[in-house]
Formats: sequence, structure tokens, C-alpha cells
Amino acid sequence: MYSVPVSDTADLIRDQGLVAVVRAPLEDQLFDWAIAVARGGIKLLGIPVTYPQVTEVASDLADEANLVVGVSGVVNADQVMVAVAAGAHFVISPICDVEIIRAAKARGLAVIAGAATPTELARCAAAGPDMVAIHPSAGLGGPRYIESLAEDFPDVSLAAAG
Repeated sequence: MYSVPVSDTADLIRDQGLVAVVRAPLEDQLFDWAIAVARGGIKLLGIPVTYPQVTEVASDLADEANLVVGVSGVVNADQVMVAVAAGAHFVISPICDVEIIRAAKARGLAVIAGAATPTELARCAAAGPDMVAIHPSAGLGGPRYIESLAEDFPDVSLAAAG
């Protein structure tokens, strides 16, 4: 496992600048695909909570050297417990739900929550995630849209997703 305390995960995500959410067409390919991504130099991996074996795959990946694993696609507070069971360092949600943020923070996990509009971004930032991911950024205008939001919200750590 990557030698970073869970409490430092948010800083690591900001420093690295990239979390790869790994999806595979077949469940049994997910671990191998994630390892291939890691061999390409990406050390922050998100495993979708919707995969039936997310707990096992995330736990196995967390045992690999130099990887920090999180669970992505989290849409309710119960799924935070899946992340905890998997040994995850962070959760990624396409939405901003205060209960998700509270549940994750209470368990020491970093939180990347989703927003699409300036109003959603303002409300989400007030809820206290470590970062706000603009989702789906490609459909909303891509880098130019993110830059515009960053100008209006200079104190919010932003990420692009989707």
C-alpha cells in the first residue's frame, strides 16, 4: 500500500492531479486492468462501487505497493461503508450529498463530491468535501468551463470528471 496516511489523501490527490477510475467490461478483468493502469504510473485508483466484487478488488489493490485506492460512483451513505470495508482511502461521488460527506469524513476518508452548475458548486463546497468534481465536465464545456468556475470559486479545490 502507498505509504500515505488516510488523513493525507486529499493532499495527495491534489498533488498528483489525477485519479483513474478503472472500469472493465468483465468483472474478472478489473484487477488486471487496474494493475495495468498503475504500471503506467497512475497511483490513485477509483474502483466503481457498482462492481459486485468491489470490496475484494479494492482490498487486493490496496495491498499492492504504491497504490492508493478509493471507491467511485458513491450515491448514498450506505455505499461509504463499502469503501470502508474495502480499505479505501477516499470516495468519489457524482453528486453532492451531505450524508455521504459526513459518513466518509466520520470514517477518515477523503471525499470528492460532484456538481455541475455554479449553484451546485457553491452548495457543495459549503457541505465540506475535500474537492468538488465538475461532472460531466466534457458535456458542460470542458477546460474552459472549469477555468471559469475556478475564477469564480478560487477557494474551492476543483477537479474535472466525465
